[in-house]
Amino acid sequence: MDLEKGITALEKFFLDVIGQVIPGGILIFGLLHLYNPSILPYYMLNIKISTATWLILLALMYSTGYVVSSLSKVTIYFANLIRKLIKKKQIDENSIADLIIGEEVYKKVIVGFGFDPANRSRAVRDARNAILSGVSFEDNYLIRRFTFIALFNVGIATSLSITLILSFIDYVLANFTNVDFGLFFFDPAIMWGMVVGIIAFCDRYFDFYVRSMRTPFSIARSKVYIEPAVGSSASP
Repeated sequence: MDLEKGITALEKFFLDVIGQVIPGGILIFGLLHLYNPSILPYYMLNIKISTATWLILLALMYSTGYVVSSLSKVTIYFANLIRKLIKKKQIDENSIADLIIGEEVYKKVIVGFGFDPANRSRAVRDARNAILSGVSFEDNYLIRRFTFIALFNVGIATSLSITLILSFIDYVLANFTNVDFGLFFFDPAIMWGMVVGIIAFCDRYFDFYVRSMRTPFSIARSKVYIEPAVGSSASP
């Protein structure tokens, strides 16, 4: 048990670092490009960077990643708004609650834990937390993995969105007005590539967010309905 706790703590630390450093790094390097592309690493391959500089850079990327994480809610909001405009179903806590409670077997799981399905979002959230407190190490790992992938993808989408917006504003000002901030906007082809990337990463976020919410109920269903049935059929 202590070994499992140690592995879980180490995994959480590793995923937290990776989940913050990469989105934070994308935003930092995007902003550096806008300010002065010549200071980016791919222009400095022949220059040795000290270990202390790398550690400072990693710390800065990690801190920036937390800022990106807090702004991810804005990305999710606008992504859902776009889904609504193109007639696709919005994916948020309420829609997930409706989806889960809409399946009778999951509804029975919620009632079995003593929660009222009438309070949809709260009942699903509380039941999910109750399920997670009792699942196996392997099942918990799977759910954490889905959650990490969802947050990781929306973090990258947020970093790309911020970089794209700033680059597009500078591009418009430089080409259609007399205003020049002296920034180096990305090539339009790269900006279109960012748009495609943002769409792809947001789509991945929604996919794994739904999985992270539904999987605990699937696990609980198998424990309550499937395993007892298999056990009874196997008994003489």
